[in-house]
Amino acid sequence: MSLIVHGTEDTSTDPVPVTVGNWSFMLIGGAVRVIRWRGVEVVRGIDCPLRDPSWATLVPDDVTMAWTDQGHARVLTRTFTAAGRALSGTVVVTVDPAGTLEADLRLVAHRDFATNRSGFVVLHPIDGIAGSPLTVRHSDGHTEATHFPETISPSQPVFDISGLAHEVGGVQVDLSFEGEVFEMEDQRNWIDASYKTYCRPIARPLPYVIPAGETVHHRIRLAVSGDAHPAKPGTLAPGGRDDHPGTFPELLLAVQDGWVPDPASGHPALGVGVGSHLIRIGAHATGSEAWIGTVARVASTVDLEVVVPDGADPDAHLASVAAALHGQGIAPRHVFALPEAYLKSYQPTAQWPTGTSPAQAVAAAGRAFPSARIGVGMLTNFTE
Repeated sequence: MSLIVHGTEDTSTDPVPVTVGNWSFMLIGGAVRVIRWRGVEVVRGIDCPLRDPSWATLVPDDVTMAWTDQGHARVLTRTFTAAGRALSGTVVVTVDPAGTLEADLRLVAHRDFATNRSGFVVLHPIDGIAGSPLTVRHSDGHTEATHFPETISPSQPVFDISGLAHEVGGVQVDLSFEGEVFEMEDQRNWIDASYKTYCRPIARPLPYVIPAGETVHHRIRLAVSGDAHPAKPGTLAPGGRDDHPGTFPELLLAVQDGWVPDPASGHPALGVGVGSHLIRIGAHATGSEAWIGTVARVASTVDLEVVVPDGADPDAHLASVAAALHGQGIAPRHVFALPEAYLKSYQPTAQWPTGTSPAQAVAAAGRAFPSARIGVGMLTNFTE
């Protein structure tokens, strides 16, 4: 059931609601989520993910969590290990009803630990913030007046962050960051409707190593003030609900080698009732593979994604794929072609590939598949 609901065999962590004075938030695993002050969401989340050199998120082990009182404040202490105890960590979250929430992180490397990111990240909500004024404090002490991006920003909107100040729902929000250089990215590019302030800068070499015996120490302080004005029930905020009828987008069933059931098997996937089956032909595939022929027997229509190999002539490669598919009785409805180099993401200021361009691949796809509709864009994330 977990695989069906969550897409993974890992069991989900039930959120634990917490209220301290006018603060409210949810504890989900080790993250503090949906942080509200007097009902206004001021921070979407504070977490300290540990990412390996492939950007996989490490699952913590030996986790302990305990609440204590410190005067009027409530203190949450969480300890954990990771990567076979190569790393141990302690996160202390201090929640003061007077209007501050502090998070303190210490990571200790017990042997050299390679990582792409290990440290605090803060997620900022979009609603009530997109396009609004933002004051940035930089590491050299100077301040900058800017705005949260209103439209999706393809590159980082803010660099070199030691503090952020803005307003949302009548609440003045001030965040300070210590222990590392932080910067911000627009998470709407990928998976989450939020802005993310994270460390370290992605322009630095990756992965990096936390040497054995070294301690990483980060601190975040969230301070709030002012009269909160939560959104009134029934008002439609950006990203909210609209009850006007619309058209549900067509769903495709993505298939690949080993995922295609025999047409005579009666497999439940054969009765899903999707409009079309989606085949991706990778850079080292030809279109003549037997499993692709099986798709033709189980699918009413086929959509196609083709990765053009680095160094290949796009016209010759796509013509060869088209001929192989025709030989298997497949006439794709839609075709999308992209050069292999563009399976990676590139910052606007970075060096971009010099070979076949996406536009050249699109034009070649149109010549190879004249009866199909040709798509454009990326195969990684929609907004890229």
